[in-house]
Amino acid sequence: MNRFYFLVLSALLTVVVGCEEFDDDVSLGRNHQPPAGMGAIVIENDSFADWNVVIDGVHLGRVATSFFLVHNVAPGEHLVHMDEHNGSDTKTLTVEVTDGSLTVVRIKGNSTGYDVGTFTIEASNPGQ
Repeated sequence: MNRFYFLVLSALLTVVVGCEEFDDDVSLGRNHQPPAGMGAIVIENDSFADWNVVIDGVHLGRVATSFFLVHNVAPGEHLVHMDEHNGSDTKTLTVEVTDGSLTVVRIKGNSTGYDVGTFTIEASNPGQ
């Protein structure tokens, strides 16, 4: 009887652990559709640290390792500030957002150094 439960538990753990794909989670924010007349800033955290995110002076929260944050904004320039939670690294940059686009800010690296890159993609159906 105990062996049966052990086998079932082992099978369930294999399914749960096998389905965890954090690398894919980071880019899910790219599926976001901003409202009509707006764009969005997507913060992708592909680093080994959590980051506190402030956009245009508004603290939006913390982006955990392997996750993302999406914030709708009006087209134009926006100031993005990020500081490493429980660390000393900070990153500040100005990004340009256009109507119907996603400006992606991707954080990569580890405690020896973090890199921040940006790129813009068009949302496939903005406002829908």
